[in-house]
Amino acid sequence: MELSVTFDEAILVIKSFWQEPTLPFVGNDISEAKRIATEWNTTLPTELNTYLLSYAPNPAFYFANVGNSTSLYSPPNIQKLALGYNFNPLTNQNIAGWNDNWILIGDEGADPIIIDLSAVSENGQCAVFKAGHGCGEWDFSPIADSLSQFILLQSALHHALVGFDIEDSIIDDQSGFNLAPQPASWLFPLVKKYAGSYYDDWVNIFDNA
Repeated sequence: MELSVTFDEAILVIKSFWQEPTLPFVGNDISEAKRIATEWNTTLPTELNTYLLSYAPNPAFYFANVGNSTSLYSPPNIQKLALGYNFNPLTNQNIAGWNDNWILIGDEGADPIIIDLSAVSENGQCAVFKAGHGCGEWDFSPIADSLSQFILLQSALHHALVGFDIEDSIIDDQSGFNLAPQPASWLFPLVKKYAGSYYDDWVNIFDNA
């Protein structure tokens, strides 16, 4: 089921729980959006353009995950020449298999997070995809129907892991790999409300989800 979440709605929910000193979603000047559109030789989808202008982190922000953090790039670091993904700087050669429609907006421990320009909805929303790095070929799977849904879910997971005044947010013992009760009782209902069919993609690492 596709859920429609606007940026205004996403930011309102994020602000209701965010405890970091500053909110990372600040946007950038129009020159970066114009540069990215020029590099990809396209008119940017409505949601991506709005994200770059008003919500993309600047500087990049690292969100807590189970394991590697997720880095969301600032627009100056969103480049068509994606080192390690479509270009090897050691051999100075292109890497086969990377699609020109893909825009790398972040990574999770080098696992790329992209917007696919060929998978934009009729209303200009941009699905977000992730793939594992080093698997021989890129096998991207969607993790959100839109950028606005993505930043809400990523922010919620970050808060569940670092935003509660408890000693351990994760309990790994004989009962399984579980999110601690307090963040679990907060995170799982929120993700169920806003993730739709992507619920498992965001919380299935926890046995108590």
